[in-house]
Amino acid sequence: MTLRLIEPAHPTRQLRRAIEDPVRVARQALDMAPPDVHAARRALKRARALVRLGRAMWEPSDRRELAHRLRDAGRHASGTRDVEARIEAVDRLRSQIEPRYAEALEVLHDRLTAASCGTAPARDSHDPITAARTEVEQAEHLLERHPPRGHGRGVAIFAPGLTRIAEKGATALEHVRLRPTDTDAHHELRKRAKDMRHVVEFLEPAWPAVLGVWASELHRLTDDLGEANDLTLLLDWIEVQPHPEDTSHTTALGRVLREVRAARWATALSLATRIWASPPEDFVRAVLAWAGLREPVPQVPQ
Repeated sequence: MTLRLIEPAHPTRQLRRAIEDPVRVARQALDMAPPDVHAARRALKRARALVRLGRAMWEPSDRRELAHRLRDAGRHASGTRDVEARIEAVDRLRSQIEPRYAEALEVLHDRLTAASCGTAPARDSHDPITAARTEVEQAEHLLERHPPRGHGRGVAIFAPGLTRIAEKGATALEHVRLRPTDTDAHHELRKRAKDMRHVVEFLEPAWPAVLGVWASELHRLTDDLGEANDLTLLLDWIEVQPHPEDTSHTTALGRVLREVRAARWATALSLATRIWASPPEDFVRAVLAWAGLREPVPQVPQ
């Protein structure tokens, strides 16, 4: 269940619960056999976004330490997730490109599956999953020792964090416009869009008819950018580990993958331009006004 802001007069305790919940989900996902790395990283990204939203609720040093713990937990688990992402990208491509590439995709899928067999290390103190879980536990301890504090300011306490998130998204979009084929620029936009999406989902009850649409559009944006990122991971892997007996098919398939990625980037740019059409300060002013005027209602489980 995604926890959301339902009592604008008491945002601090709700934000704390909304951060603690995905951190707990991440720990439980990493404890599974095998670990559900995708679920863990998704939960950690949501927690980090909400910490950014509540940046004014912590002492700077406490907030930075918490954010770094959540970031490092995700990084430790990223290698395993990259392997999964490449295989998922191939599976999606089966229905997206011409049938004449089916055999090449099957060969690529088999190669990726074989390569993935060596990516699950034994569970000891040095393996990445154990390291990720340790960081998550430290984040839980930090939240217990240094919870967010609102000082009675209501939803206005979110203004610094929301402004920073909106501004960083607008900056990332401008970088994509300036460098439309730069994979790093698109990856940065994806991260900033995810931050905005998680924050908008949390604030959605302030005005569901408006913010609900924004949340849906941000979901579409992050999906398109996510598929493009998976294709980048796949293309990088093909380049580093080319098939020694099938260079012509590999070259042709690589060209098609770049075309699919370019299409995802084009769709994402259109969506992002619409989402960040208003200046960040106007967005922040409007959202906080809606939240401040809204009457509390019972929470509906998602």
